Amino acid sequence: ELQRARGDSSGITAIQNAAPQTVLAAFPLVAVARQSAVNAAQCTSDMWAAICSPRLQLVLSRPISGSIRRFGELIAMQAAKKPRTDDGMAATTEQILDQQDWQKLQSHLQTYDEQRETVIKRTRDAQKLSKQAIYSLHRRDFGKAQQQLATTEKVARELLPIIEQQQSLRPGSYANAMEEYAEAMIFKVFLQEDRLLKASELPLVQPEEYLGGVLDFTGELNRYAVACATRRDVAAVA
Repeated sequence: ELQRARGDSSGITAIQNAAPQTVLAAFPLVAVARQSAVNAAQCTSDMWAAICSPRLQLVLSRPISGSIRRFGELIAMQAAKKPRTDDGMAATTEQILDQQDWQKLQSHLQTYDEQRETVIKRTRDAQKLSKQAIYSLHRRDFGKAQQQLATTEKVARELLPIIEQQQSLRPGSYANAMEEYAEAMIFKVFLQEDRLLKASELPLVQPEEYLGGVLDFTGELNRYAVACATRRDVAAVA
């Protein structure tokens, strides 16, 4: 603009002469950028179509391990429907999805789910036995209580390898069963030996589970004292 105002057209003429060559030189770069954008948009479109497919609704309603497998198959099917070429090479399913990686993930989650179901089912029975042992102790049937607690301890030891392998499975069912077991053992030792069972005497029980058992034991002790007072058993209450 300054050159126009001064009447100097030499610079303008040079720019006009050089403009066509500059544009022509930029064409290959524009073409490459355009092809890259088209490829990226196509990839995004295919992945989005796989995710938004109505068949994904069936995947979401299945267990997690099966859902992962079906989700991987769904993406592979969508990729196979629209093979793309990039620099003359066909896009295969293996380039999009590592089947072995997904199968390994599926196997891990399936094993975890089976172990979780085993722990939940077996600790439920163990916890029930510990409760029944407490009822037996209230009736002063120490022999039956001992058998019930021995069965509970056996179940806990059998499940311990799974718990050590999968630490996340201890909180919940297993910890609740161990807390109930600790409560019954503490109650039993108190009635028989008139002392509080030490935490070191329960190797299967963690400190938090032991403390929970001690707190619950106080409630059972109150119920036991009330039952003894009802029978006018002054010595037991004292």
